[in-house]
Amino acid sequence: MKKIESPTNASVKYLVSLRKRRQRQAESRTLIEGRREVERALLNQHPLQQLYLSSKALTVSDNGTLFRLAEEAGTEVIELSDQVFNKVAYRDHPDGVIAVGSTIGATIDTWSVNKNGLYLIADGIEKPGNLGAMARTAEATCIDAILICGEGTDIDNPNTIRASQGSIFAIPMITGERRQVIQRLKKAEITIYAAMPNATRSYWSCNFQGATAFIIGSESKGLDG
Repeated sequence: MKKIESPTNASVKYLVSLRKRRQRQAESRTLIEGRREVERALLNQHPLQQLYLSSKALTVSDNGTLFRLAEEAGTEVIELSDQVFNKVAYRDHPDGVIAVGSTIGATIDTWSVNKNGLYLIADGIEKPGNLGAMARTAEATCIDAILICGEGTDIDNPNTIRASQGSIFAIPMITGERRQVIQRLKKAEITIYAAMPNATRSYWSCNFQGATAFIIGSESKGLDG
């Protein structure tokens, strides 16, 4: 196993650069930190290029599953000295596990709609933690896909992944323009619901047993139109 001990190593600089959204987008990469999150990525066959473990993390007894999954996926495993890992870690209290993977999600142009599905539309969600929490709730309620539209949403933000506790890898995350998303769902005859202050119909009177999508707007502006 390769070991990196110098904080000036090119791989270390690369990991630090992936904290920035612009760099992640340019590289089509995402930064995944945390043993649980990395394991869930591997379990859901999300492509991981490198897995980095701190020297301290290598002494943890439950590395067997992590190593097996990484080997099966063809992911390179690299040891970082504890000092170097602390430099690249995103979290305040890291557990010594971090990975570089392919960007999360697919575009709506490549997505096949399940006409009997249950969907969540996240329109302009700005805070990574909120999107992550939505993914976690969506997995618990068996949502078929999360459709992401609007500006400002960063699926690959490490805080999004952390807040989702890895659920973001278990649910299809589909991106597209708002108009595209709405048109695709309407064409599939999927009923779209939204909560509005001036609504004249109670959600108690709605039938959610058929093909359904719920749309949630941004934290600051709500839904646009």
